Amino acid sequence: MNRLRGVWGLFRVFAATGFRRRGRYWRWREETAFGRGSPRGRELTEAALDYGAWTLRMRHLGRARANPHTPRGGRHPGRR
Repeated sequence: MNRLRGVWGLFRVFAATGFRRRGRYWRWREETAFGRGSPRGRELTEAALDYGAWTLRMRHLGRARANPHTPRGGRHPGRR
């Protein structure tokens, strides 16, 4: 399940960055995550999936903090 969440989270981030893997955000992300050397193979895949899952957790936490009186932090039913 965590892998699926990771894939979905990565997809959301890629969509938000216009699917530009070599864009400014992804270059910055690689520098801050790995410094001068990045892992290879399975270790890199696991790190990427963990990051994707983390982005979803942070999104849900932010939503809950924005409106703590609703279930899961979403909008009130019937409100638009």
